[in-house]
Amino acid sequence: MKILPFILVSLLLLSSCLENSPDFLEAQPTDSKNLKKFPRKLHGNFKVDDDEVLTISKFMILQTGLENIEISLMEIDTNEALFIKNDTLFDSEEGDKIPIKILHDTAFGIYDWIDTAFHISDKNILRKFKGQFFLNEKQDDNLWKVVKLRLIKSDGSIEFATIHAKNEAEEVKNITPLIDIEAKNDTINHYKLKPTKKELRLLIQSTNTFTDKEVYKRID
Repeated sequence: MKILPFILVSLLLLSSCLENSPDFLEAQPTDSKNLKKFPRKLHGNFKVDDDEVLTISKFMILQTGLENIEISLMEIDTNEALFIKNDTLFDSEEGDKIPIKILHDTAFGIYDWIDTAFHISDKNILRKFKGQFFLNEKQDDNLWKVVKLRLIKSDGSIEFATIHAKNEAEEVKNITPLIDIEAKNDTINHYKLKPTKKELRLLIQSTNTFTDKEVYKRID
C-alpha cells in the first residue's frame, strides 16, 4: 500500500487526458526516426502548480512535488505495511518514508515525491514532426498512446496536447478513418487510429483536434 497511492501514475500530468484519447496502431508520426534525447531547447523546469514542478532533461521528464499528509494513528495501526519509528512513518511495501509529527491521534507530515513521467526507451518513443514533438507510450496490448509536445517560443512554456476521442470524433473521421469504433446510443466513445503523415499534419493543423491541453510555464 502506498502512503499516497493517488500520486504516482504513468504520465501523471496527462493521465486524465490519456484516458479519453484514442489508441494508435503505430507510434507517431509513422515511418519516422526515433529521437535519442530531448533537444536542449526543451530542457528546464516548468511549474505545474504551487507544489509541483515538471523537469525535462536529456532523456526524461520528471515530476516532483510536495504533498501534505494527514493520517490517523488508528489507520496506521490497522495497516500491516505502515509503522512509525523515530518520528518517521514507513511503508514497508513501497519503501516510502515520511518525517511526521503526531498531534493527538493523527500523524502529520510532508511527502517529498518524485516520479518519472516519460523516459526514452523502446516503449517510450520520442519523435518530431512539423516542429512539434510526439511522446509515444506503448501499452500492454501493443497499441500506443500519443501526446503532442509543443514549445511556446514567446515565453518558453510547453504545451502537452492529446486528441479527445469522444469530443473530436466527427472532426477526426473527416481526416483519417476511425478503426474499431466503440459507440453507445449513437455516440462514439473510443476508437483506434493509423494516420498517414499527411493526415497527421492535418490533425495538427486543425483547431478542433488535439484539444485536451495542459500548458506549463517555464520557471528557469
